[in-house]
Amino acid sequence: MSGFDGKTYWIIGASEGLGRALAEALNHQGAHLILSARNATRLDQICDRLPNARAIPMDVTDLDSVRRAVVEAGEIDGLVYNAGAYDPMRAVESTVCTHLFPHAELGSEPCRFVISVLSPVLLFQGGRDAKLEFAFW
Repeated sequence: MSGFDGKTYWIIGASEGLGRALAEALNHQGAHLILSARNATRLDQICDRLPNARAIPMDVTDLDSVRRAVVEAGEIDGLVYNAGAYDPMRAVESTVCTHLFPHAELGSEPCRFVISVLSPVLLFQGGRDAKLEFAFW
């Protein structure tokens, strides 16, 4: 039994990479998972393999999408904000600013959307010590 057993964690940015790996690890620790990202098909594929996971597709750059997802998610014990964009490029191209803008769009502003909508919900839950984790990249 682990500290995650039976707890509900919402991973935003769960469709690949770090978010997907974290979902798999938390699933093995007995956590119930809510997985969000823009790619509903990929989320469904992940949820098919994780017995305690459910998908809530969401676009963190769309405040209405965030609001709908928060309502659908319900009570949670923790949130991992891991939304990002990955666009493979050669190392020489990495200094070109135009490649960085899609990544910056998913950083602080959408994160504020999520926090502003989710905070009152967490306060309303009362007595639960929900944990919030943020991964910016």
